[in-house]
Amino acid sequence: MRTCLRCKNNMIENFKVSSNGLRITNKNLVSSTVAELKCAVCTECGYSEMYVDDISKIKIINNKEKES
Repeated sequence: MRTCLRCKNNMIENFKVSSNGLRITNKNLVSSTVAELKCAVCTECGYSEMYVDDISKIKIINNKEKES
């Protein structure tokens, strides 16, 4: 469960963000979706934040960038 950074209340998670997911363009790669964006919302103050549950593809890209 996520905690609101502003008021420390619990947040409701797993709202879908209307988008095509995160997009990444790499030196020799065509843009591709690497993760699905989700959103959590605080029911007390309305603060919201986007997050990614599955960061496995992002980690792979990050490791390849470090090697270059």
